Amino acid sequence: MTLNEKLRFQSSANRTEVEIDINLGRLPLTRLALYILSLPLDTRKQQWDILNQALEKSAAFTLRKSPLKLGRVAAVLDCSYSSSGSAEKHRRPLGVALSTHYLLKAASQEYHAFWTASTSDPLLILPRGQTDLATPLLDALDWGADLVVLVTDGWENDPPSGASEILRVYRDRLDPKQKTSIIHCNPVYNADDFSLHPLSPTIPTVGLRDAEDLPTMLGFARFAEGSASLAELESYLAERVKQMLRV
Repeated sequence: MTLNEKLRFQSSANRTEVEIDINLGRLPLTRLALYILSLPLDTRKQQWDILNQALEKSAAFTLRKSPLKLGRVAAVLDCSYSSSGSAEKHRRPLGVALSTHYLLKAASQEYHAFWTASTSDPLLILPRGQTDLATPLLDALDWGADLVVLVTDGWENDPPSGASEILRVYRDRLDPKQKTSIIHCNPVYNADDFSLHPLSPTIPTVGLRDAEDLPTMLGFARFAEGSASLAELESYLAERVKQMLRV
């Protein structure tokens, strides 16, 4: 069976306590995160070491295929109730947030995650609460990151437009030269035209269907923002082409 077939059988087998041999570390990072989020909390707690190691292994494998070396990075990650997704894309936004967390952690010299609902263990995260992006964003900016990555659908309601106003003031008054790069990665596309809901006009918004696309999306977004030069973007894309041709 393929990995995805084994995963589908294992999801059914969990209900009958049947074990299927799966090398979790070989699964694509986002697919693995979604599978883990589908498990009961008790299972995640009991198998924490195995699941955590699998996510770390998958993140490392992703970075071997798409190299990404970052400095001091803060992630603002949306785990509000809306991150539970839709009937068709169940837990998708939360899965992208969790997999992005592991990928950025592996790619950064220094890293700190700020979730919309405080958690001591991202592996046990559940969608809950209103969307308060302002509080974790303030914490991320205060931490002093070189790069801030926000993973959210862009709809905030606690308070409405709170993070958007913070970003406006920060860019206008505190960081007009854009020493801190701030990128909004949106895992939710409009069903009618595949557009993205932006968080703020002061920062770029890019679509992020899978965390594995993050290295490429960051390259484009930082160029669009002005924190990366055309030469840097061209160099990055040339290296990505080399990596793809080696596969």
